[in-house]
Amino acid sequence: MQHDIRLRRIREKLIEKAKAKELIEYGYFINGDYGVARGQGAPWQIGTVLGEICENEYREGRPLLSAICVLATTRMPSSGFWDWDVEFIPEFVRNGTEAQRREFWEPVRDEVFDYWQRHDP
Repeated sequence: MQHDIRLRRIREKLIEKAKAKELIEYGYFINGDYGVARGQGAPWQIGTVLGEICENEYREGRPLLSAICVLATTRMPSSGFWDWDVEFIPEFVRNGTEAQRREFWEPVRDEVFDYWQRHDP
C-alpha cells in the first residue's frame, strides 16, 4: 500500500472516531487492513504514520489528531507519541511521569474531539 494512501485512510478513520468522541487503539490499525505494523521509523510502521499525521495537523493549525490513538492497556498514547522531538509536546511532558503526561494529554484529546465536532475534513 502506498504511503500517501495509508496516511489518508488512517487520518480519515481518526477523524471519524474524533467526530464520535471515541478513542481508537493502535491495534485497530495494526491488525486491520491499513498496511501498517508495530513500531516507529519505517514508513509502514504505525508510529511513523501517526507522527506524520500529527505534524501535518499541527502545521495546519489543527489539534493533534493522533492523540486519540491509544494503547489498550493504559488508554493513553504510547511512548512514541511522547518521544517526538517537536514543539507541540513540551520537554517536561516528554520526560514526565505518567500522571504529568495524562494531565497534558486529556485536554489535548478533548481539543481533538471538540475541533472535529465543529469541522469537516
